[in-house]
Amino acid sequence: MTPKISVIIIVYNTEKYLPECIESVTNQTLKDIEIIVVNDQSPGNCIEIVEAYQKIDERIKLVNLEKNSGSFMARQTGILAARGEYIQHLDSDDWLELNACETVYSALIDSGADACLSGYQRVRENKIEVKIHFSDKLYTKDDFIRAYLNYRPEREQIGCNYSMWCYVIKKEIVHKTSFLFDQFREHIVVMDDFLHMSSYVPYVSSLIVIPYIGYNYRDTIGVCSTMDSKNKGTHTKFLLDALIALKFSFDVWKKTGIYSQYEELCNARLSMHWNNWYTGMELWAMDDYNSFFITLDKKDKLVNWQEFLSKLNYKESKKYPDLLKAYGIKHSIKQIAKFSISLILSIFNKILSIMGLEKEF
Repeated sequence: MTPKISVIIIVYNTEKYLPECIESVTNQTLKDIEIIVVNDQSPGNCIEIVEAYQKIDERIKLVNLEKNSGSFMARQTGILAARGEYIQHLDSDDWLELNACETVYSALIDSGADACLSGYQRVRENKIEVKIHFSDKLYTKDDFIRAYLNYRPEREQIGCNYSMWCYVIKKEIVHKTSFLFDQFREHIVVMDDFLHMSSYVPYVSSLIVIPYIGYNYRDTIGVCSTMDSKNKGTHTKFLLDALIALKFSFDVWKKTGIYSQYEELCNARLSMHWNNWYTGMELWAMDDYNSFFITLDKKDKLVNWQEFLSKLNYKESKKYPDLLKAYGIKHSIKQIAKFSISLILSIFNKILSIMGLEKEF
């Protein structure tokens, strides 16, 4: 019998939170579900915790990866193992409301949509910091693509974000996109959900958005929950992961025709994410900065970055020309002038902020 929903949990070094996570799924009011736990070579007692729950709930399936592969490959492994009609992702430090699966499944069946987006709340130290509600709406394919590409993190309740755990999606759509990653073997732990969601968007015919909060996002663990010790804490690793995820999303959009139809929106979405990561390099040590370019140079032997990088719009980084110079990408006087003005205004606004003045230019 096919389960209604497959809940995929990737596990790495979250044993403190894992019991609450698992119990929030085993106690769902919708019983006809399967629970796939992917162990990304976690240290500690995570495996033992999962195995103990397996003994009392046969719906739990444990998949052990041979090596630490990062959150993207761990999720992909769980996806390929899923048998349910729909797929829900759950980070192992988070938890679901007990009626989450039933509420979302009913919305999907009633609407006939391919996917459902629902709200969530951010939790820090067991206190709710932010509740994100979405308005009730049925999106067409074009509506969804535009809402996804127009999303900005500073206005979370407008548009459609890229967090996989906000969505429940038809398994046939998720499996249909797997061919896009046949040759993808990168260990990435940031922006991995953006890469996954960017591959699903072209295939979703309709999306139902419901005014319901069923997901609890713990805002204290972050990317280190799926990183082994050799990668932990390096700025270079995070920036490269973001760049790889954005580059492959760009490739996916080109393959699926999204880029040709929504080029301006695609470029804006990619640039927004890249600016958020790249401007952070201003605070990094020079050895991190040099390491980034050395490592990226090795990546360049595997994929062609020039077209992708040339589409990005850099705004407030002193290192604006460096990345493009490294790949022989030339800028017009207009582009350089635009960057210079934005940098001057950025510095001026920071000075005003320090002085306690609110006005921005």
